[in-house]
Amino acid sequence: GERLISIARPWLKFLGWWRAPTVEFGLQSQLDRYVAWMHDERGFTPSTVAQWRAKTARFLLWCEQTNRQLSALRPSDIDSYFVSEGTGRWSRVSVANTASALRVFLRYAATQGECDARVSETIHRPRIYEQESLPYAPGWSEVRRILADSANDKPRDVRDRAILMLLSIYGMRSGEVASLRLDQI
Repeated sequence: GERLISIARPWLKFLGWWRAPTVEFGLQSQLDRYVAWMHDERGFTPSTVAQWRAKTARFLLWCEQTNRQLSALRPSDIDSYFVSEGTGRWSRVSVANTASALRVFLRYAATQGECDARVSETIHRPRIYEQESLPYAPGWSEVRRILADSANDKPRDVRDRAILMLLSIYGMRSGEVASLRLDQI
């Protein structure tokens, strides 16, 4: 059940057939104003707006479910959020991204008089080391073996070898290779 959902949902999103259910909650108006501010006043990219909206919505929903008011938020409430929502589920990079998104949201909320301005200053990101998130990669001898194994005339192997070469030799990212079209080559 869950495995099917974890595989099917991204595929349906890719096809444009998945519409995430919208959850209305009491703090929706604050979220909507914040999203408009990010887009209109700050000029954040649509990707950043979407990601930070999702992180902020999750936080606001948690506030509502735990009966916490924005005007009465304390640093211990922020700590409780990270402990209850992130422990065992979020990587250090996810925690850092969530911390950044919440710090910006709480600074914005403070300018609107919705919370204490000092709360946002208590949010600290974990240190992320350079190249920490880079995945492990095979050595060149293994890469050469994989390329040699795919060197034949079958159409599927020709395609696979081209993809492998773009990834290994030219250093393209998987998303860049996936977005290539025949007229671009």
